[in-house]
Amino acid sequence: MRKYLYFRNTSTAALDDGLDASGTGAAFRTSVMFPADNLRGIVPSSDTTIKLMFDSVAKGGKHGMGAQNTVTEVVAADHVLLTCTKGDLEDVIKAIIQAITGAKSPHSDGVITVCDDVAGVTIHPSLANMAADSIVIAAAN
Repeated sequence: MRKYLYFRNTSTAALDDGLDASGTGAAFRTSVMFPADNLRGIVPSSDTTIKLMFDSVAKGGKHGMGAQNTVTEVVAADHVLLTCTKGDLEDVIKAIIQAITGAKSPHSDGVITVCDDVAGVTIHPSLANMAADSIVIAAAN
């Protein structure tokens, strides 16, 4: 079964409209679900922030919707920023990887909720709510 990582960074379901919280029209989103096999890497951005980078869902490539294998293709990565307790970056990263690679449950639907601010669900207790504009989808070609 294919696994997916789900993120939502808005305070209410009514605000989960796919528009950026800042109102700038940028590539920020209020929620997203990525195929887990699109995960490129996880890196610390600060002592309380980790950045998950994914193959772009809007650009060309294996799962992207844009042009691929052309001279004009731009390789981009979508990303999600997660805030966690200082000193617990490694534990949060391990929890994400363990959820992706863990045993399959007969009751699993393949969706791994990493952080859902509306439901108050996180993959690890040290993970805090997501900041506004922390989900970035690269612009399409």
